[in-house]
Amino acid sequence: MRIMTIPYEIKRVGLFSAVKAGFLIGAIGGFLLGLVGALFGLMALDSIAQMGVDPDSFAEVFEFVSAGMLLFFPLTTAFGGAVAGIIGGFLGAAIYNTGARFWGGLEVELTDPGQAPSRQTTAARRPPSETEPTSAAPLPSGAIVPPKPAPKYPETSSQKPPSTPPLFE
Repeated sequence: MRIMTIPYEIKRVGLFSAVKAGFLIGAIGGFLLGLVGALFGLMALDSIAQMGVDPDSFAEVFEFVSAGMLLFFPLTTAFGGAVAGIIGGFLGAAIYNTGARFWGGLEVELTDPGQAPSRQTTAARRPPSETEPTSAAPLPSGAIVPPKPAPKYPETSSQKPPSTPPLFE
């Protein structure tokens, strides 16, 4: 069975989609980075507290700083990451769209999911046709075999799908 690959070319990336993805990735990454930074800051404060500082005077400062660090630091880094993600998503999409307009887009080949090979053998999925060799063992009697799905695209078609409009029109 021949697996049909369909060539596509990504001619344009939506600016709003890239900004949304950049915002989400930047915010989550910034929050996680801020959480790790706050935990390291708390470990530093704890080690300072154990170095012989008066526990009564340091305990009040430690509680205030630790609570503020755990709340404030991850939120500010999430905000900064979101802003950086928005800017990065916008610039990345704009640069890609401009380059794709002049030099062509990124080419990818996709397979039709109905024709992609599975981990089962061909004989277990469907009975062999007259044109295919019968090298696999025969199916047990009473086996339920699903019908072969019809191809979504003709085998001889090499046409590309319609292209998307350019960035600045």
